Amino acid sequence: GVHFATLLWDCCKFYDNVSLHHLDLLALSLGFPPVQLYMAMLMYLAPRVLKVNSCYSKLLAPYNGILPGCPLATRFTKALLYWVLHRLFHDHACQTTQTYIDDLGQRASHQWPLLVRHVLVCAGVALQQVLTAMDLEISDKSTCIASSSRLGTEITRELVRRQVDIKYANH
Repeated sequence: GVHFATLLWDCCKFYDNVSLHHLDLLALSLGFPPVQLYMAMLMYLAPRVLKVNSCYSKLLAPYNGILPGCPLATRFTKALLYWVLHRLFHDHACQTTQTYIDDLGQRASHQWPLLVRHVLVCAGVALQQVLTAMDLEISDKSTCIASSSRLGTEITRELVRRQVDIKYANH
């Protein structure tokens, strides 16, 4: 039989925590149209006012975050995560990483469960390091692993030992 495991990653408040500086550099390096990027940055960096009932805040100057309702938000998310996928593909070729807008999934399968465990532990640690470097926080509540047999428990135990917060979906 073939053994498999899938790590399902969820970032906390992904859209709110996107570094506009990182986004600007990454989008330009991928050939994003500069005028569209400039217009979006003007919108994202525009001063904001919070209103509760009849009370208004002082002007707030945002420095992070893209707007989920913005037509360009999905394209910006793909630009940000492109380098994550690129690095994982080249450094950990035995696994596949996919994005689902702002969530990621890593999958490995093989007849040898130890190989699946090794591949996903290394790739999971690498993904956490890249996301942390981008100031994106992984949700320890909704990030989980699904697997065949007891492989999920072993991968979870090893990731936790390496300070990666994840839970096993079969529990």
